[in-house]
Amino acid sequence: MRLEDWQANLAEHFRELKAQRDVDNLGWPVFGLEHGLTPQDILDIKASLRVHICSQRPSLEHALVWVVYSSELGYQYAGDEYWPTFERETPEWVKYNDRNFIRSCFEEFRNEFGGASPSGDWARHFSIICWPITHAVLPRDLQQQLVETLYKLRHHLSGMLLESPKEFGELIKSRSWNATKRFQNFAQEPELLGQISTALLLHGEPDVENLIHPRTLQRIGDDLIRRQRERKWLESAQKSARNSRRVQGLKAPKSVRGLEDISCPSDAREVTAKLGIEPRLLLRPANQADCEWEILLEIPNLSHLLSSFPRIQDILSGSRCTVAGSSGRPLARGRFLHGTQRITLLDWPDARDVLLRFEKSDAQLDYLLRTECLLRPGSRYLFRVASDGLAYECRSLRVRPEQKYVLISTDGVFPANERLNSSSFSCMGIHGVFLDLPEALDEDWEQVLEELGLEQARLLEVWPVGLAAMKWDGDGYGEWPVNEQPCVAVRSDHPVESILISVEGDNTLSFELPLENLGKPEFIQLPKFYVGRHAIHVSVRDRERGVEHIGDLIVHICEPQIPQGPVLVQIDPEVPTLEQLWEGQAEISVQGPNSGVLECRISLFGRDGEEPIFDETLPAMRMPFTADVWRENFESNFRESQGAQRKYDDARVCRVEFDAAEFGVFEMRFEREFTPLRWILRGSKRLLRLLDDSGDSREIMVTRTTFEAPCSGKALDAENLNYQVDRQGALYVARKGEWRSSIIVPPIQQNLFGLVIIPDIEPRDRSLEAVCDMVFWAGRWSQAKLSGGLWSTRRQKQVVDVLVWEVFRIICGDKWGEAEKKIALSEDIGTIDHLAAEVQRDLGTLSENDFLLIDDESLLSETCESRVKRLIRYAEACRERVPTQAPRNGISAEAWIAEFALRLASAPAGVEAWAGQCLSSGLKALMDVPFWAKAARFLVIATDHCLKQHQSGPVAPYEGWRWP
Repeated sequence: MRLEDWQANLAEHFRELKAQRDVDNLGWPVFGLEHGLTPQDILDIKASLRVHICSQRPSLEHALVWVVYSSELGYQYAGDEYWPTFERETPEWVKYNDRNFIRSCFEEFRNEFGGASPSGDWARHFSIICWPITHAVLPRDLQQQLVETLYKLRHHLSGMLLESPKEFGELIKSRSWNATKRFQNFAQEPELLGQISTALLLHGEPDVENLIHPRTLQRIGDDLIRRQRERKWLESAQKSARNSRRVQGLKAPKSVRGLEDISCPSDAREVTAKLGIEPRLLLRPANQADCEWEILLEIPNLSHLLSSFPRIQDILSGSRCTVAGSSGRPLARGRFLHGTQRITLLDWPDARDVLLRFEKSDAQLDYLLRTECLLRPGSRYLFRVASDGLAYECRSLRVRPEQKYVLISTDGVFPANERLNSSSFSCMGIHGVFLDLPEALDEDWEQVLEELGLEQARLLEVWPVGLAAMKWDGDGYGEWPVNEQPCVAVRSDHPVESILISVEGDNTLSFELPLENLGKPEFIQLPKFYVGRHAIHVSVRDRERGVEHIGDLIVHICEPQIPQGPVLVQIDPEVPTLEQLWEGQAEISVQGPNSGVLECRISLFGRDGEEPIFDETLPAMRMPFTADVWRENFESNFRESQGAQRKYDDARVCRVEFDAAEFGVFEMRFEREFTPLRWILRGSKRLLRLLDDSGDSREIMVTRTTFEAPCSGKALDAENLNYQVDRQGALYVARKGEWRSSIIVPPIQQNLFGLVIIPDIEPRDRSLEAVCDMVFWAGRWSQAKLSGGLWSTRRQKQVVDVLVWEVFRIICGDKWGEAEKKIALSEDIGTIDHLAAEVQRDLGTLSENDFLLIDDESLLSETCESRVKRLIRYAEACRERVPTQAPRNGISAEAWIAEFALRLASAPAGVEAWAGQCLSSGLKALMDVPFWAKAARFLVIATDHCLKQHQSGPVAPYEGWRWP
């Protein structure tokens, strides 16, 4: 048919589809992929359109044809090259290349037929391709991630939730923190996401057929079930959804109000208490004699907070955290979203200390942590030793016969007593005793308990029955998954008339249970609670005492735990890109059985679902291993491989598979960075292409900067956006509005000549302007992405080294600058001593201060925060003054200037972002008092020197420094 005929047929189809949804009066939008055409119809449309565009410009008279055509390409889109694919599929398109025309077609479709309209940051940053991608409903490369998310949420499904696609979409969005950037963009439109997900789960149900056109939904379902794993996930999620709808009277779990909706402080406290984020203490024996214990802080899974407080998602998933009283090393990003975590305490935190401190902050999260993430007040804590050997914190200071307890104190040693066994702890600041109570407590024991501040509990037994609780401490605290209703048994050893049960905060959930048979259990089915902490008050009624409160049963409803075997793979950041993996910025560590063997296979793919373009099996690694062990294995056995270097630039996806034999197989996926402006290098042809998916009409600026002259970029023609890279290589930078993308393409190295280059930098006078300029260029070279060739890393390091030398030459003087160059070129230990002497001139000898020990291996294990404190201590020992111009930014001036100096010396890529508007004043302060710059730079050089002594293979620029 002619395009006019296709246009008319599509108009009639979409008009009917819109009318059906208008009748439902739910406001569901229409998608371009809901065209209802057969595969042959789609081929015919493509052929007709291609013939038409060979002789005529695209016209809005055929807007629906273009909508369908663009949506079909969007359905195949995998995040790499939409417009290059569009041009390849539509050969004559390049003559017109009017991307705004495509947007106009979709806008007309929205206005006339109720088409979906993209929104959110995703739509703002990708203002044109967001239309065909949105109208593709669910592109193939996102299907697996959505179905996996629905599978994980299957226990949260309810009839009411499935009747509210917007609320359903918000729930899915809150769980997308560990998905790829593309899926997170997709989740920025929760109502559309909920519409698609509801239709997918209830496919075939008569009352949901208008959510998504049946033929479109069938097409997506057919693509999903071709893969066995996704098919099982979808079938399980669909079964849960249909069962939820059939249960009469089942309501959705009660959601927690956001704090911004609460005006009364007491109400806010009540809300936060029910979230169930209060940490618990437990003890782990360090020997079999129960006389030495480790203290662990158990922090519950925080992932359920994302549903109620979406603003804190970026912090919980992307910000590292330190725990008060622990070793001080920041935990991996997203650690508290992967189930309950146990952290060893080395120092007892103050009761006023907020236990969790994230790198970033938010008012809501700060309030939650200040109110609930604290230790319970008091100076004494009681722990009951359970059958698993661990001692769990009790909610009261009540003990029972025939039980073992550990009592700890923070305000001094317990008096000696022959019935008490003294205990020691790996945590500083506490003392404790071990109690092994007999079957019957005599007067002497009662006296001991009274002196310790303990009392004997009357025996009213409560224990879980039916399906086993996830956790039960034997003292009234239990954990159940969100999909189960807790059931407990109650038994009394003394006569009572009845037991009174009430749920804190809900007067409707209270009842009285007669106890007619002394010593026999009565069974209580508790309500189905939402995720969080729920207090069940338990009282007894008898004739003598009336009503007496016995205690509380704490029911903690948790997210379903993902089963974890003996092998645990941890990665930081949570969803690293392919570039981060290649450049060594992804930290991978494995916890597993000692001496267990783990094999690793790495595969590079040009497109997902196709055969790999390169794969390699790494030498087996012994478990457990740290991120440093992984990095060395990856560098020497994969990244240095010529095959990997040749194929890396052509790869879009990398898959890392860990095989732990009988302990299981683990897979991780890494995709190319997804930004509106990005470079693609075809390695074999050295053809560099700039992809611009921003839809922004502003001008693109492209510059090329050589390795020999790293501070003077040359502007390139930005019309074609395709560049043939010469043999010398260079740094290419593209800028457009707020976006910038840069890449280093190395030279073609055929012999040893030119292994080392000395970039030509014209010496600058000692001025603030000069040092700011050098910091700018050091940051630009440091932030650039690296291509596959290993020479890109070497060239980047050489250039950044010289730029940082110049920064510190300007600040510290010519003698300092010359000494640094000699160190880099000759590794002369005498020159390092010379630098140390320069730092400590007139302040004593080198041996008098551990700060200046060149081969101090502790430098390698210290965190960046510890090194900041080391620098401050040294400055205090030297009585060196703090520059008067030093900013504070909420911390002390010496802390700020010490961290600024160390960041400048070790991480030039991020110092500008960290300092912000204080960059110039910070540099001016270092120029006024160069001691801080000299000491910081020496500490970085000494750390680098130690690293080279203990690590084989190439070392990335300032690899020993990983700032939060």
